[in-house]
Amino acid sequence: MDKMMEQFEGANEDGGKSVIMKSNGDFKVSGVTVNSVSTSTNVLNVSFFGFTRDVNVGGVKIIGGGNMITLADIQPGDKLTGRGNFNESTRAITVSEIRDVSFTSRNTTNIRARIQELWDLIQKLQNQLKGIL
Repeated sequence: MDKMMEQFEGANEDGGKSVIMKSNGDFKVSGVTVNSVSTSTNVLNVSFFGFTRDVNVGGVKIIGGGNMITLADIQPGDKLTGRGNFNESTRAITVSEIRDVSFTSRNTTNIRARIQELWDLIQKLQNQLKGIL
């Protein structure tokens, strides 16, 4: 088992930001904010603990709402978690997995809106049936 080198948790205002980095460079992060998405170059511009960085996510497994999603599904302002590796010698960050935490909320909002539309239609049909009977 790798020895944990550093861990920062809940140090910022939203309480959801954390970094866990192992001695081999493997890391987990949470609370990353998306600034912009470039699907043409497979790059996310993200902010984390006051730092802003472009991250190449070509070939990365992207998950949202428990399902595989595409880079195009990620929107500015979304909150992400991620896993990958940091090469201390080259300073290169390789991301292996991203989870869009905001995608679930966005998806839930869409479902709620659709349920409300269906409920309104049911009530309209009930009113029409009352007029017939």
